[in-house]
Amino acid sequence: MRSVVRSVGLLVLWVVVYGTAALLLQLGGWGMSTLRYTCPDLFLALFGVPLTGFLLFRLLRRLARRWAFRRFADGSGWQRVDPGCRDWPWAGPGLHRDDPARFRVRGRVLVRSAWTFRSGDRQVTVGEVTGFGGILRGTLEHDFGQIVFVLVTLPAPLGSMAMRKPFEFIGDRHGYTSTLNVAFLNGEIPPWTVRGDELFTFQRLRSGTDPSGIPAAVQRALRVAELLPEPTR
Repeated sequence: MRSVVRSVGLLVLWVVVYGTAALLLQLGGWGMSTLRYTCPDLFLALFGVPLTGFLLFRLLRRLARRWAFRRFADGSGWQRVDPGCRDWPWAGPGLHRDDPARFRVRGRVLVRSAWTFRSGDRQVTVGEVTGFGGILRGTLEHDFGQIVFVLVTLPAPLGSMAMRKPFEFIGDRHGYTSTLNVAFLNGEIPPWTVRGDELFTFQRLRSGTDPSGIPAAVQRALRVAELLPEPTR
């Protein structure tokens, strides 16, 4: 959300600069249309180049981020997954904080890339996502950075439960344990969600073009899986 606000802020700043320049030119006897036809190069330099440069910078930064993620995953021997080949556990309606039996859709998550591999006896899927709406509210520890998901397949279904920031447990109460609470409060594990036999987390990488933080994100999600209670019989 903060990245969107920052982008909108830069765009607003450009509009303010544009408006100020237009006002000064008008006061000096130059209209914007006059400048456009009498000095097209100056008009383009003042208004077209900065906006184009900003949009190009955003595009190149996104491409560099994806390329770095892909190079790291391929180098690790992970198997690429088509994001559209399966239903993701967060694609359905979200948990309602007051009544776990009720559900409410509060946005959507777009999976841009995904890879899968085995870590010990667990199947793990990692990828890059973009969140829209309020669906990621409470699931992220930081405001800036690339968002990655880590999905761990559990040995048996555990129902529906989640831990959210700043400190809120939602869902089946049998998942509420002191060990999980302490680890969450100490920052050892991130906010997490369990849907059936799948555990997933959303975490931010501090540098969008440096995927070295991915292993740590995977280990933190696996730590949540270790601390989860045994399924009830």
